[in-house]
Parts: sequence; C-alpha cells; structure tokens
Amino acid sequence: MKKILSFVSLVSLLSMTSAQLASINENFDSFTVSTPSFPQNGWTMQVPSNPDYMVTISEDGANKYVQGYAFFSANTAFYLISPQIVAPNGTKTLSFDASKVTQSAFTGTIEAGLVSSPTDMASFTSLGTAVTLQTTTPLTISYNVPASTKQYIAFKFVGLVNHASTRLDNIAYGIGNLSVTDHSKDNNQLKFTADDHHLIFIGKSNVKEVKIYSATGSLVNAGKVENNLVDISKLLSGVYIFQTVNNDGSVLKSKFIKK
Repeated sequence: MKKILSFVSLVSLLSMTSAQLASINENFDSFTVSTPSFPQNGWTMQVPSNPDYMVTISEDGANKYVQGYAFFSANTAFYLISPQIVAPNGTKTLSFDASKVTQSAFTGTIEAGLVSSPTDMASFTSLGTAVTLQTTTPLTISYNVPASTKQYIAFKFVGLVNHASTRLDNIAYGIGNLSVTDHSKDNNQLKFTADDHHLIFIGKSNVKEVKIYSATGSLVNAGKVENNLVDISKLLSGVYIFQTVNNDGSVLKSKFIKK
C-alpha cells in the first residue's frame, strides 16, 4: 500500500513540475468569452467579494483581450494571475500591452508583480512602478524579472475613479526571439528574429526602412535595412517596438526582445 501511495505521490509531483511554464506568449485569442471568464487555460483572477470589480475576456472584432473593470469602487486592487512559471532566475523579461478601453475620464493603473500563489495577493512583489493609462493607444510596458521563489505573475488593476476600465493584451514572458504581428492583429505579418547583434527579417522581406523605439516611446535607432539586417548591438537589453516602411509604402509595427 505504501509503495502505491509513493508512486501516486511521485506522479503528482512530476505533473506539478511539468505544468510549470518556462515562458508565456499569450494574446488571449484562444480564450472563450464567458461570465465568469476565469479560471481559464491556467489563468485565474482575484477580486474583492463584492460585485463592483470584474476581470473578464472581452473582444473587439477578431481581437480578444482582458478587461479589468471597477464599477462603483475606486482605489481598490484586483488581479489577473498567470499559470505557474518556473522560478525566475533573473535573466528574463516581461512585457505586455495596456490601455484604457474607452477614451474617457475613467482612468486606471496597471502594475505587474510576482506572487507566491494564485490566492495570496498579500505576497505581491511589484516589478516596477504602476502605470497610469491615459489613452486607448496601447502602451507596451516591460520589466526585467528578478530571481525569485515566487512562481506566478500577477497583473494588478486599480481604478482611480468609478467605472475605470483597463485593457490588457499581448503578454510575453521569457521569449528570447519574439515574432508577433502588429497591435491590430491583422493578417499582415512580419517574419523576423533577433539575436545579440541584429534584428533579422526572414524570407523575401520587402522592408526598406525601420524605426526602433524603447518601451517608453523614445526613438533609439532608425535607418535603412540592408541585406534584411538591422544593427541592434548598441541597444540595452529589454523590449523594443519597431515600425517598418516597406517597398510598397505600407507601414507595420511589431516588437522584439533584446537579451
């Protein structure tokens, strides 16, 4: 009997270990719009017991995203929590897009941190200053994630006024060579990768010029693309947004992570 129990315990331990994620690349498009929306796909939420707060999957056309909504109570935190990750070792970066849902006075903040469990928000350790979201234009926010024994990422919503509504999307953690479409998630795609020295466009690229911006919106590099390569060797580690001008005059935006 003891041997059977030991085997069961071992299987449970292995299942828990294999469930830990080394990286996250989530745009929520595979999620189901439902009430409540969480738990779903390993993601959970923590909200006050009263019904004045909501963390839900919403959609705008073909694009799905997380909406954090504070109905009639301001200045109280509520959370979206990731699946369990491998304990951070200090080498990875977290980035995500956030904005207001509607262009109005209903302003809120968003802040990312690490927690010990999906139910222990008292253990929230912030990764950086809370960001006040002023417009509906998505802002890419990035953090270097320090080494920690805490294995869940929590996204903290706070409504500064009643009816504050926050949009959260495109969460990337531990992605070395990130290749994504632009914020609108349309059918135009940029195929590229990045290493320590170059942003590399793959295949028959028609990219003519590129502008690279830091996560805070500062222009850090601009110029023509030669042999499908852009020199990024002088950039510091972090998340960058870039805009391309193609030979046909079209303009696309995307982002990459420089290690």
